[in-house]
Amino acid sequence: MAITQQQCEQMIQACFQAELDVLDGKTTSFGGRTVTMENLTDIRKARQEWEQKLATLKSGGSRVKYGLARF
Repeated sequence: MAITQQQCEQMIQACFQAELDVLDGKTTSFGGRTVTMENLTDIRKARQEWEQKLATLKSGGSRVKYGLARF
């Protein structure tokens, strides 16, 4: 199953909301687990991964890019 641009954007928004909630001192459920301030680094890492996936989709998908090597 391929990930769509819309799914990436939804996950980025969910990560962003989780960040805001944790920074407000709230606990929130994210990905089936409860997160607190200790998990802020994990939330930010997940957001960055989804942002990278979105950038890849916007730049032409998940095509493999090959380089040319001379020996």
